[in-house]
Amino acid sequence: MRLLTYLLVSLCLSFVFQRCRTAQSTTRTTPTALISAEGFLTCFEPGLAEGKLWCEASAVLNQQRRIYLANDKDMPAPRSSVFFYPDFEQLNTVAAGNQLPTYLEQPLLRQAHKFEEFAQSPDGRWTFLTTAFDRIKPDTSSFDGYNMLLAWRPGQEGAMRVVSADKPGGASLGLRRQIQAALGGSPYFKIEGLAATNTQLWFGVREQGERYDKFDYRITILTATYRATPDEQGGEKLVLGPVSLVREFKVDDVDPVLPKPLAVSSLEYDPARRCFWLMTSYEQAGQIGAYLWTITELAMRKDGDLQLVRMADKKPLAFSHKAEDMTFIDPNTLLVIHDDDHVKTRIGNQERQPNQTAYSIVRLGF
Repeated sequence: MRLLTYLLVSLCLSFVFQRCRTAQSTTRTTPTALISAEGFLTCFEPGLAEGKLWCEASAVLNQQRRIYLANDKDMPAPRSSVFFYPDFEQLNTVAAGNQLPTYLEQPLLRQAHKFEEFAQSPDGRWTFLTTAFDRIKPDTSSFDGYNMLLAWRPGQEGAMRVVSADKPGGASLGLRRQIQAALGGSPYFKIEGLAATNTQLWFGVREQGERYDKFDYRITILTATYRATPDEQGGEKLVLGPVSLVREFKVDDVDPVLPKPLAVSSLEYDPARRCFWLMTSYEQAGQIGAYLWTITELAMRKDGDLQLVRMADKKPLAFSHKAEDMTFIDPNTLLVIHDDDHVKTRIGNQERQPNQTAYSIVRLGF
């Protein structure tokens, strides 16, 4: 019923969300949105791994009438950490019926660990999936799987490749070294944002510091160009240019109601408006939540500010979940997936179970 209401609203709306402002604008507009629906998706059967495994969905992608998700925890065979549901129109039916997804079976998906973000190029030529790049172990390859950027043509998951692999069958260690250099040689960092234009990849760095238990939360953006070239097997591979630092945002003084610290958890490019949507989230003292921001591509490059997305009453659009990734369903609708860790969050009278992940549908432009 909620989905039917959403579709009717979408068809009847004549108002189109205001285009993200450019640097030439004389009036600063406030982007607005509302959360039109929420629910839980079932990632695997109840009691898997003796009930010790949680669905901590961290990546989502709407592509070719499928909703792809990635869990940032490894899944026991024959499942994988990347799976899909039928298209968006059936999402509420899937959620209400606790329908299980279809798991992808590509070997690389079992070699990679801790997926964080999907992205797709606006021209529809490339799909990307990144891990967190948050750990490495010298003199051994045991942690290499945490450092992988995967790429493939949409619908051709069987031909996915590792970008910037250091050797055949290896991880993206060359990319890791470039990210580390762009961050000034930082020993520890964590990638949670990934967006793609037709020629560039954009990375969001959430954590940076000395080690995994001694770091600062960040909203840091890096970028690198990419291009396709023939490979030795007669196929093609993606080649990245140098990784460079774009921006480090500070948002502490944007609105007094915002909790601190906020850090980037998702980055999405919007080709229709030529802007980025950026999610920040927080986790402290058992409390979690998230906020949505936007910035034009031009402003991103030219020291512009992030704009906090608000509701019609001017209050910040706030999620009661730890939002992890987002994907466009149509030009004015975002599907947001949440990684609430082991927190039993609630939606109405429903309580999240370990095998479930929460999602939100966000309508832009109200």
